[in-house]
Amino acid sequence: MEEKKAFETPEVQEVVHGFKVFRPDWTYNDWLRSDARYLLNRIPKNVVEWIYSEDMTDEEKAEHPTHETTGGYLKVLDESDCGQLWWGSLSDRQKNIIKALPNFDPEIFEQCTGINVNE
Repeated sequence: MEEKKAFETPEVQEVVHGFKVFRPDWTYNDWLRSDARYLLNRIPKNVVEWIYSEDMTDEEKAEHPTHETTGGYLKVLDESDCGQLWWGSLSDRQKNIIKALPNFDPEIFEQCTGINVNE
């Protein structure tokens, strides 16, 4: 029995089990066993970052007046910020695992994840 391909349509991206992918010539089982899947599942969500008062913009200082007492504030990062920070923390080897996905396209990857692979 021939194994069904998980992504048979030519569209730019498909949603498969909640994850956006771009036309790999793999079976779904290939994807489940891939190092790329393992790495991509580690993109953090809902991350906070401490912003020191001296690094705050005037707008942030107006929005968080307690920075004068606390020395800063906790900034909640959006998903694209989290993803970009995660990408920057990967080794070149790990980045190449993701870039080696069949039909990898940096522009489509950025549309799906908010991550610019060139930063």
